[in-house]
Amino acid sequence: MMHTHDLTSLILQVQAAQQGDRDLDGQIAVLLEGGEIVWRTAQGTMEAYPVRKYTSTQHVGGVGYAPVPAYTASLDAAFMLIPPGWRVALMGEWDNAQLRAQGAWQVILQRPGEGDNFGGKLSPRCDHAETLELAMCVAALKAHAVNIN
Repeated sequence: MMHTHDLTSLILQVQAAQQGDRDLDGQIAVLLEGGEIVWRTAQGTMEAYPVRKYTSTQHVGGVGYAPVPAYTASLDAAFMLIPPGWRVALMGEWDNAQLRAQGAWQVILQRPGEGDNFGGKLSPRCDHAETLELAMCVAALKAHAVNIN
């Protein structure tokens, strides 16, 4: 079960990131889907990558393994974090130098049925992040926080 404190802590970590981070990807996967992260090593490249280990009645031994999407480095993966029914109201890059210095990218999400009043004070948003993928992750995680409250 997802806890608001854990989600808030993860949101702060993602917003402070400078680039995609596989450890953060693993934390996001576990927080939203449960289980635990196990690190595997790719044959050939010897690159370490996270896999989510979870309890399963459909797998031999009662344990299943699922790949962890690169949420913080892939916009496609970051979009998968947006809760069903929610939509992107604004996604863009700041053109003002002072705003860019705080983080160049912003994303605002809109609740289902919210109408054209996008960007209201209560809309889950990320006003400043280093990459568009990180901004999308932050806004989507904030939407999940709204859904559990």
